Formats: sequence, structure tokens, C-alpha cells
Amino acid sequence: MSHAGAAFVLKRLRPSLGPWDAGAARRWSAVLLLGSGAAQALDSLFSGDPYPPFERLLNSAVTVLALALGLLVTLAGRFLPDLTYLGVALFGTLSIATVSIATDDATSAPALFLLLPLLLAVEQLRPVAAYLVIGATLLAYGAIVCTQLPASDVPDTLAYGSLAYVMLGVLLSRGSASQRRLTALLEEQANVDSLTGLVTRRFMDESTRRAIADTDPAAGVALIVIDIDHFKTINDSHGHPIGDEALRHVAHTIRANTRADAVLGRLGGDELAVLLPGCSLANASRRAEQIVAAVAQTPMELADGRTIPISISAGVAQVPDTAANQVTLYASADSSLYNAKKNGRARVGRVVHP
Repeated sequence: MSHAGAAFVLKRLRPSLGPWDAGAARRWSAVLLLGSGAAQALDSLFSGDPYPPFERLLNSAVTVLALALGLLVTLAGRFLPDLTYLGVALFGTLSIATVSIATDDATSAPALFLLLPLLLAVEQLRPVAAYLVIGATLLAYGAIVCTQLPASDVPDTLAYGSLAYVMLGVLLSRGSASQRRLTALLEEQANVDSLTGLVTRRFMDESTRRAIADTDPAAGVALIVIDIDHFKTINDSHGHPIGDEALRHVAHTIRANTRADAVLGRLGGDELAVLLPGCSLANASRRAEQIVAAVAQTPMELADGRTIPISISAGVAQVPDTAANQVTLYASADSSLYNAKKNGRARVGRVVHP
């Protein structure tokens, strides 16, 4: 395979080789590396190192490398690529096998220690990466068994041990994947408003907090808050099912008139919001005008052929131009929305500066 072909395959596979949760994988990788490195260092310190010079040097080098990698993951893990954690699991597997073979360790300790990187992989990595580590574990175990045991003992030991690794690895990996998919589904259901398909207030608040923290202040973070004009009248005149349909209609129209990275949420009742990371106040105001106009130009069609005209009022705010943080961003947008209602509705309110 050419270099370009290999790069393409790696790019396609890369999402499948990373962790489910980089933060959790970082913590457990640090525990594995620092814990095993420290245990080996203490064992050598208090029990002595009975191996010949080369084997002693190899054992010490692996110990120092494990501790160094553990410190790197601990201190700079958030800046490391996701493939790091697959590398940690493979490093653990390879180092255990290498030291075991070099020191002629015929005890059951290497077989037990191989479980540590295997457990890290099946619990923290996505299935493709976990299966790679399972395969590496089988190869490492096979190398240990074939070099440390009499030939007559190899077939049975290798067969039963390999079966145990495969069953443990596959069962735990599949169980972890199923649990995480279920958790993700429950989180999605908790974060999405079932009526409109927009995110909930809780998710919108968290998205706003992250956007303000992560976005370059020069680019800014804008918020548009929206109310459906005379929504109570729609409910009273046509019934709550039509009111629900009006909410869905407005949500659909807003979604069709916002950019792909915008976060659309339902704050409660008929109050909706659009979060625009990396957006100036002027651009946010123009976007709000477009949304107000789009809703006004798109009456809601009922099943019996009738149409109901709908209008909305909107307020706009932006960090840092009209607000300094999440709380004042919402307050500034609400003040702008109040101005729109006060001046006749169906419009974008005056921008309220601090």
C-alpha cells in the first residue's frame, strides 16, 4: 500500500481508534503507567534486582519510561492526540512481554499483568482499538508461553489462556460499548426538547458557558432570544395542539435560517434561543432580522388547508460588546427582546449596551 493510501486508511480509522471519553482515558492511563512504574521501582528497590546487567538495564528502562509517560499523560494529556491511549495500552502489553521474556520469568505474574492494559483498552477505547489490543495481548501471551514453558505444556496453556483473554476482552468491550450507547441515548433524550427537537435550557446554558470560555474574545459569542408573538392567543383560539404545531413550525423555520454550528434551544414555553459562537454583534443582528422576516413570510399551514400567520420578536446580545459573561448575556438579550415587544412586536429589539 502506498504512503498516501496508508494515510487515507488511517484517517478513516482514526475515530474508531480513540477513547470513548478522552478525560477518563487520560486518568486511567496515568494510573496504569504511574502505578505499574512505581510498583516496579519499589520492588527493585526493596527486593533487589537479581537479573544480569542487560536484563536489569532493560527492566529499569521500561520502569523509567512508564513513569515518564505517566507524567506526560498527567501533565499534558489534554494536548495529546486520541491515539495516545491506544499507544499506552500497546506499550503496556509490549513492555510486559519483553521484560518477561528477557528475564525468563516463568511465573504466572506476566499473564496477570497483561490484564492491566487489556482492561484499560476494553473499558476506555472504542471497539476497533480494543480488539487491536486483544490481538496484541494474544501475541504477547503466546510469545511468553512459547519461550518460558516446556514444549509439551505449550498447546494446552496457550489455548486455555488465549480463550480466557478473548472471552474477557470481547465480553467487556461489547458490554462497555452497549452501556455507553445507552448512556449517550439517555443523555440525548435529556438534552433535546421532545416537542421542537431543539436542545433544552440545561444544554443551552452549558453550550453558552463553553462557547464563552473557548471562543476567541475578538470573535465573540452572540445570543438571539425569541418569543412567539401572542402565543397565548394562538392556544386559546385554536387549541393547544395547534399551539404545539406553531412551536414546531417556528423551530423548523429558525433552523432553516441559521448556520450549521449554531445551537438552537427551547428555553421554556414559547421562548426559543439561538447561540452563535464566533459571531459579531452586527452579524447576529442581521441574522435575527432574517429569522424574524422568514417567520413572518412563512405562515403555518393546517391540515384542513387554512393558514395561520405567525410573527416573532427577537432580542440580541453579544459577548463582549453588550455583555461580559453568561448571566449578563442572557440579561442583555432579554432586555433587547423586551424592547422589541414594547415597540410593537414582530421585530428585533434595540441592542442594549452596558
